[in-house]
Amino acid sequence: MEILHFNSNYLHSPLYSEMFNQLEKQGVRNDVIMPRKIKDEANVSDKLIETNTNVFEKQFLKSIDRFFYFKKQKKILAWVQSLNLDLNDYDIVHAHTLFSDGYQALKSGKPYIVTVRNTDINFYMKFYKHLLPLGRKILKKASQIIFLSESYKNNTIEMLFGTRKIKKEIYEKSHVIPNGINDYWLKHSSDQTKHINEDINVICVCRIMKNKNLEFLAENLTAKNLGRNVNIYIVGDVVDLKYYQNLKKYPNMYFLGKKGKQNIVEIMKNMHVFIMVSFTETFGLVYLEALTQNLPVIYTKNEGFDKYFEEGYVGYSVNPTNNNELIKQVRKIIENYNVIQKNISQIDKKRFSWQNNALKHKEIYEIAKARVEQ
Repeated sequence: MEILHFNSNYLHSPLYSEMFNQLEKQGVRNDVIMPRKIKDEANVSDKLIETNTNVFEKQFLKSIDRFFYFKKQKKILAWVQSLNLDLNDYDIVHAHTLFSDGYQALKSGKPYIVTVRNTDINFYMKFYKHLLPLGRKILKKASQIIFLSESYKNNTIEMLFGTRKIKKEIYEKSHVIPNGINDYWLKHSSDQTKHINEDINVICVCRIMKNKNLEFLAENLTAKNLGRNVNIYIVGDVVDLKYYQNLKKYPNMYFLGKKGKQNIVEIMKNMHVFIMVSFTETFGLVYLEALTQNLPVIYTKNEGFDKYFEEGYVGYSVNPTNNNELIKQVRKIIENYNVIQKNISQIDKKRFSWQNNALKHKEIYEIAKARVEQ
């Protein structure tokens, strides 16, 4: 099977090369088209997996292009056409974002699949309202639609289609496939039973920036509110220095810096709960990584990870501006700690793997291909 991917972020994250590596093992060949900004070298990830993927890329976009959506897309389209690719060589086209990549899939004239991501929902659909009709058109004409979570699926479809009759059809061709996690976490998963005594050790693995809402944790997870000492450990690099300097005033928050996964696994052995209540969040692989270490989780309500598990099964969702709700949900974790840990230990963690992610993608590619051949 031959897939042409429109992916404007392929070189920026190891996620896609992880996925394509597993797709190759399942007999799927992949070519990627990636338009890039001028001087984009600094954004290239140093953690890409080596694959047999052909990457057609060029640095020609200017920073100002992002403000003129259709002009930018026509610029990309002209470059794509200059590649002289024979689209008949491909079974299916896969656009990896609704707006940045979906336009090119729509114009390709080929049957296509589109994945809806965090930037589509929390950037384009919020701030580029004039593009909503285009978003609807891309989803209507898509053969299949992929979302990273149930919450993203429901939020997107309800926002774009509301009471429209076609909404039922959109739901029927929509699938939820979360990103996978690196095999290291699966090979080093732990069912260690933990107990909360006098102190609660909370961990959050994230980049230190305003969106991560870390002061929300420091101000509410206190001995006064929870009846026991709370230590909050932050693992991650500083993106916003001013924000970081302000956080250092909280005596219950400790910054451990950026760490590799091997070190994070060791740190998690001494933790009781993973809490990250960002304002907006992608699927949030860090929640799955925490679950491999048998840690209950607190996550953002109506964002990426929400509804992946039934509420209360592995932890609880929290509104990122509701202080009382955070305190209440952490108390629930404490009260139900043994039950939640048992629930987590019974989950087959292989479902979090890139192998499983690729298998689900291949199934959707086959559905789309079969409909073309009918």
